[in-house]
Amino acid sequence: MASLKDIRRRIGSVKNTQQITKAMKMVAAAKLRRAQDLITGARPFADKVEELTSRILRELTQSQSDKKVVLHPLLRKASPKDESLNEKKPLAYMIAISSDKGLCGAYNTNVIKLALKHVKTLEESYEVKVFCVGRKVADALRKRGVAVETVSDFWSAPLTQTRVSQMTKPWIEGFMGGKVERIDFVYTEFRSALSLVARFRTILPLEVNLNAQDAGVEKAYIFKPGRKELLETLLPKQVILQMYRCFADALASELSARMTAMDNATRNASEMISNLTLLANRVRQASITTELMEIVGGAEALKG
Repeated sequence: MASLKDIRRRIGSVKNTQQITKAMKMVAAAKLRRAQDLITGARPFADKVEELTSRILRELTQSQSDKKVVLHPLLRKASPKDESLNEKKPLAYMIAISSDKGLCGAYNTNVIKLALKHVKTLEESYEVKVFCVGRKVADALRKRGVAVETVSDFWSAPLTQTRVSQMTKPWIEGFMGGKVERIDFVYTEFRSALSLVARFRTILPLEVNLNAQDAGVEKAYIFKPGRKELLETLLPKQVILQMYRCFADALASELSARMTAMDNATRNASEMISNLTLLANRVRQASITTELMEIVGGAEALKG
């Protein structure tokens, strides 16, 4: 059994750790509120842009006699090549988003598992190029033999649409120029503080609902400038918003996972302190009992 001095030293060490985990929990909780505000502010606008884009495309489709519209490059469908014809596989980008740091529960692990699974799926039809935002997923994929390119220090500055637009511009230009056939994101979707789901999402080519029946009865709008001119502005904006939402979800999910992990660590530390204190009391009581028995034994020996 450990000595009383060792136990008390361990109690002090656990208390110091508990102070750190409690502080990290409070910092994560404060940052999480701001991250939730980013998502709350982005989602309604992104949904409305997507709704308006779908409406314009449906109206353009219905206005054509042959039911065909000259589509924007961002709507170009992916076309995997047939290996039996010895054709070269088209290029697909996969962007995996994780944290730069640990101590956030299973957040990074779930992203890494899904990224590995999705890479294998894409490799069946595409030549895959992987971009990693976050050191944890980059290090894990490299150890498993996946060639990756990292976006360094992305999380060192506040998340803004401008930063996302600057970073993703080469990817979008590669798709519009025909170099890339598909762009997928692997990230963690933030549903609530207690519900975080690792998922993948195909950003490009854009998926647009062209089924007028699903849209129901729509009021007639007059667009100025014309529909095609609006699409030139709305479609790139829609892509950036979707990518931004992936990063905002990932950020909020990381902070939520960190807050939960640090809360669990703080409670575990409290439980450990209680157990160690009980053990220290038992050791102290046993020591006192032993000393009393020695005193009594010595007294009896003197009497004899």
